[in-house]
Amino acid sequence: MSYALLIDDYTASLASLSRLAELRGLTVLTASSWDEGLKLAHVYSPVLVVADYDLPGSRHGLKLLAEIRRLNAGVRLILLSAYIDEADVQSIEQLGLIDKAVPKSRPGASDEIVDEIQDAQDRFERPTDWAAYGKAYRDARAVPTAALDDLDDHLKKKRGIS
Repeated sequence: MSYALLIDDYTASLASLSRLAELRGLTVLTASSWDEGLKLAHVYSPVLVVADYDLPGSRHGLKLLAEIRRLNAGVRLILLSAYIDEADVQSIEQLGLIDKAVPKSRPGASDEIVDEIQDAQDRFERPTDWAAYGKAYRDARAVPTAALDDLDDHLKKKRGIS
């Protein structure tokens, strides 16, 4: 059984993404906080994690996704946020930690997520590419925490997130 983990404090977004993932054959787990999402990732080892950037009362989504990548290098990681723009997407993706960053305001954002869900399901059904898994594991370990902190500080300042 393959799982998709969706982490967002906005219930309408969770419901919509959950339905899309279920239609693609994934069993959906949802969380509304960083800690809850990390606990589910530990227990279920999802093939796909879609996490919001700004989770109130929690650490930011990039560190959450970094932690999940360290748990399971083969997981597909998507950052979804209303607080990022196209320039931010480039900075985030250049870190090499996540597979995709998607601004919620981007036209076709839902279609992109559907494609990512389908890709995660397809990857689950294929044999594991252990070389790619090992590379992803090494890459996740190589991203310095300071780089995540710097990017987070930049995004907080730019968006007024506290």
